[in-house]
Formats: sequence, structure tokens, C-alpha cells
Amino acid sequence: SDFLTQGISSLTDALNRIPGITVRDYGGAGGMKTVSVRGFSAKYTGVVYDGLALSDCQTGETDLSRYSLHSVSNISLTVGDGSDIFQPARQSAYPALLSIETFTDRTNDTQAHWTGQIEGGSFGFVSPYLRYRQTLSKHFDISALGEYTYAENDYPYTLHNLKEVIHQRRSNSRMNSGHGELNLGWYPSSFSSWRLKAYYYDNDRLLPGIAKYYTTISGETLRDRNFFTQLTGTIRNQEGNLSLRVAGRFNWTASIYHDKLYAEGVNDANYWQREAYTSATLLYTPTRHLSFDVATDYAFNNLNSSLATDTHPYRHSLWQCATAKYADGRLTLLGRLLYSAFFNGAQKGEKARDANRLSPSLSFSYRLFRGRDIYVRASYKNIFRAPNFNENYYFHYGSATLESETTDQLNLGLTM
Repeated sequence: SDFLTQGISSLTDALNRIPGITVRDYGGAGGMKTVSVRGFSAKYTGVVYDGLALSDCQTGETDLSRYSLHSVSNISLTVGDGSDIFQPARQSAYPALLSIETFTDRTNDTQAHWTGQIEGGSFGFVSPYLRYRQTLSKHFDISALGEYTYAENDYPYTLHNLKEVIHQRRSNSRMNSGHGELNLGWYPSSFSSWRLKAYYYDNDRLLPGIAKYYTTISGETLRDRNFFTQLTGTIRNQEGNLSLRVAGRFNWTASIYHDKLYAEGVNDANYWQREAYTSATLLYTPTRHLSFDVATDYAFNNLNSSLATDTHPYRHSLWQCATAKYADGRLTLLGRLLYSAFFNGAQKGEKARDANRLSPSLSFSYRLFRGRDIYVRASYKNIFRAPNFNENYYFHYGSATLESETTDQLNLGLTM
């Protein structure tokens, strides 16, 4: 409802209202959208979708155009370490973390609830949306949504060639995009809950190419597809001082590029990537003010393409994290130690270097006055980022000997 009252119609519109965020738009409707924070590139900004970090082992960036505002209940940004320490270890490896939560509220009855809308706009834009949710019983609920977008994207533009002025419209710009989600909730008892999500995205579009004099012909097409399914579960003991969260995800992404007008014949550049990811997090709260958390995450990624130079790279990634937190209502202290390890391989050619590192972080927050939300905050965080597969293997661009990056992040501020 807050999004509607503020006139926000897309996820990127909502992000532009958060201080410190830069949203980059590559190509208007249907184009890639990335987010960066405080001058860091998009590779340094993690995007969490319903509790688990999204990933792209090829580019290291998350395309936010694939996610709809219609299903979003909350958006939050954390710079450094947040106050919630009950999270997977992988999420501690980012300088900034954008968290997107979708609707999981249960209805008060067992009837089916439907929500729908249709949007229209200039240049052939039309986008219908439909959402279904239902509480099946005390222990089960289900929800699903579907969204489709069509646009011609035939924007007008003007070319100046000395005294000649040419007015044209962008051609070969049509897009067909859609995405769907299915969510299942299971609550076997008051001490445990499980959520299963399945997601699919498909964007089939024409690419207009560069603006040229006297011609608008282009034969380029691009189709992006993404499917993932994830399961998260939380179990607590009866005393409430011990909690376990387990999660798993399988992700598949395809990028299919084709140019039928290539000078030397048909040119294809197709990429497929997969990820298997699992996480386990244990939270122990011995007293009201003190809590400890340990987390272990593992991911396997591989990438292959249609290129003759493809090396079929793969990577095993391990993150282990230990966190201690003290909070008494006014003072909050948090310390964390993250171990990251990356083991690379390639079916053909030279593999990238393996890498590992211990990364510490500390944060401090103090409420100056009781009853007033005025805080002094300070934090330090060491960041370690391994190269993505483009940086290691891309033809004429990547280097298997490229070193990992380390960054020290300092924050000091007053919030009210």
C-alpha cells in the first residue's frame, strides 16, 4: 500500500527512493537493471530474495528487471553488518545487502483470494498481472502469481548529419517478457516453518543495434531465461533460545544471442549456467542481551557456452561465519569473522586460481536518548571478492591468473 500511495510502479522506482543507491538502466523496457551502493559496483551489492542471496556466476551482477514490484511486501538496504545476525554466511560477504521480501501473509479464511491488474503505456506497452493466494488449513498455504509484458519500444529519435536532419523510430525493439512464481508454506508446529518457492522468468526480445544513417535494419535477438527453486526451513526449541535455519536452492540461467545479419554468417553467443546451493545457520541466545550465530554455506557453479573457446569452468565455494552480538536497548555491539574459500576448475584449458581469506567485521550502535530514535553508528568491514567467470575466462577479456579483490569498508554516521 505504501508503494501505491507514493506512485511507485516498478521495483527500480522504489529503489531510487532509497538514499545511497544508484540504479543503472541498460536499455529501457526489458533492459537489464542493476543496483550499486555508495560508489561500489553492482558486483559488490548482494540481492537477497526471500531470505537467500541471488547469484550470477558469469557476471557477478543481479538483473533486477526480472522481479516484479507486485509481489514485494518489503525492501530494505543494509550497509555493512545488519542487526539481524540469523542469516546465511554468504550474505556476510557483501559490503551492502539489498533485501527483497515477497508477500507471505496468511489469510483469515480458507477462501481463494485473487488480485489482478493491467497496465498500458506508450510505444505499445501492455502488462497484465494476476495473483492468487489461499490458506488451505492451519498447516498449509499456497500462493502464485503471473506477469506478462509486451512492448514495441519504437521510440522516436533524431539524427543530425551536417545540414540534414533525419527523424526515425527505433525498430527491431519488440519484447515479450513474463515471469511466474509459486509459493508453498508448511507449518507443522508452532516451533517450525517451511517455505518452498519456484520461480521462472523468460524475456524474448529483438535488439535494435546502433543508430545508423539511412537504415534501421538489425537482425539481433536475445532471449534470457531463469529458473530457480528454493526451500527454507526454521526450527526452534521450546525455550526459544536455540534456532536452526536450513536452506537449499537450485538455479538455472540461459542467455541466447543470435545475429542473422552477421558479416561472416550467423553469429551465436549462448551461455548456460547452473548453481546448487545449501546453507545451515544456528542461532543461540543464552540471555536476553547476548546472542551467538554460526553459519556454513556451500555452492557449486558451472558455466558452458556455444563458443569454440569455451573452457567449461566450474567452482566450489565455501563460506563459514561466526558472529557475536550484544544489545541492551541502547548499546549494540556486533563482531563477525567470515572465512571464504573458492576452488576453481575447468574441463578444458587453464583454470582460475583458488582463493581463500578470513574477513573480520565490527559494528557499534548507541542510542543517545531514551525514547528518541537518535543513533550514533560506526562499523568496519573487510570484504573479499573472487573474480566472476567473465573476468577469469571471457574470450579476449578474462584472465585465469586474475587475483581476488579485497576492500576495507568504514562507516561513521548519525541517524534519526
